Amino acid sequence: MATPLVRIPQPQGGTMYAFASSARDITRAFNSADINFEFSKYALLDLPDFTQSVNNENSINFGLNLKQPSGQPYVAGMPNVDFAQTFQNYALNLEELLLNDDDYDPIILASDAEKIFFKWLSALGAIDFRPSDSNESSTGAYAENDNAILGGSNYDRVVKYLGSIDAENDVAYQGNTYHEVYINVPTSVGYTPQVLFKPTDYNTTATKLYPSDVNAVNIEGREGQTHPDPNINIDSIVDEYNAESGPYYDIQTNATNSVQIEFAAGSYAAIEQDPDTTSILEFSKKGQEFRFNAILVYYDLYSESVPANRATNLYGILILDDITDSPGPGSRIHEQIKFKPNEVTGLNGNAYSLKLNLKFNSSLDNVGVETSVNDFTTFSMDLFMDTTTALENAAEVMLQANKRYSKIVERLDGIENIVFSSKDASTLSSKLDLLESQFEAASIQLADSDALLALITKAVTVVPNWLATALA
Repeated sequence: MATPLVRIPQPQGGTMYAFASSARDITRAFNSADINFEFSKYALLDLPDFTQSVNNENSINFGLNLKQPSGQPYVAGMPNVDFAQTFQNYALNLEELLLNDDDYDPIILASDAEKIFFKWLSALGAIDFRPSDSNESSTGAYAENDNAILGGSNYDRVVKYLGSIDAENDVAYQGNTYHEVYINVPTSVGYTPQVLFKPTDYNTTATKLYPSDVNAVNIEGREGQTHPDPNINIDSIVDEYNAESGPYYDIQTNATNSVQIEFAAGSYAAIEQDPDTTSILEFSKKGQEFRFNAILVYYDLYSESVPANRATNLYGILILDDITDSPGPGSRIHEQIKFKPNEVTGLNGNAYSLKLNLKFNSSLDNVGVETSVNDFTTFSMDLFMDTTTALENAAEVMLQANKRYSKIVERLDGIENIVFSSKDASTLSSKLDLLESQFEAASIQLADSDALLALITKAVTVVPNWLATALA
């Protein structure tokens, strides 16, 4: 295989840089009835400015630790080009060498993508780590070096918020299938007060990785080729160089920042010690407003027969905007601001819902919406799409039912007027019987002409007698 090629960050729509291991894991899940692949977590990042550090603050400096194959320091140019070029020629190239390494174990579900990403950020000077103390964790985790006591007074945390992906959707459109991943940041949260990192080993016994061709200048699998973007080259970027072995990557775990984000709530002392806080989501409700300009997207790879055999791996990084393309101070990726509602001042909060459209070579006859509900899911926007149509149908049915109900009420009122006008049911029955008897008697009298004539004669006889008596 060859190192993937990337493009320069785009000014609109965001730019996703995915790791090759994620594509390999999708293939593994597709070809195995036991292995499942699902998007699960995300982390909001605030990447620092692209400049040299002045007062020990963290910043992105491409020429800080990165080296060319000759051992000379990397020469930076324009931030957008350098960002894509170093990620491709350093991070993705290192991953490709790991995947092709003889000691690499393809059975292990955990990938090295996240460790490589933080190693790349660390080499740029963007992020730094320190051992956590007992008030933060009891598991030997690490934290970002933002502790003023330890000299991090000017350090600004990079990882701001941890969240869960709880809605995905497959869409078939004009002969193509797109997998939509929804990243929802609820209104009620602020930054995650503490983000921990767990140290892990690479999937190899080696502590140094060398190019498969020691004489190669280009990245793995791209020797003799040219990049489709004329602004980006494919010259490999490494950690070190020596005359005997040539260029290499240092992956000695204890000597490099080989860490992964800790998503397990049980590893956070602040969560364990607070009976009212049981999840990362509830923990984040204690934070305040923050800024972010990039998103790490994670997926879970697990065995269906052995659910405990599970790994949370980094899929890639989404850059929300391009970089102000001018070298020196002020070059940065535009940030989004996440506000948390303030009950005292009445300030309204805001929420974010971002959708990633990922195109896979998947089946067109098996599409639908899948929503994963667990202790960490939020219901701010994740179920909105699924319920909008149902709500419209329910409203129409309710209006029709209301009309039928009004007619039933009118009929019921008429019956009640009849019933309540009588003292009771027995009285009503007696009156009905009397009316029936009188009607039958009248019917008998009018049954034939003789009875009718006798009735008339009787009436004629009675009336004069009555008049005579009245006149007397």
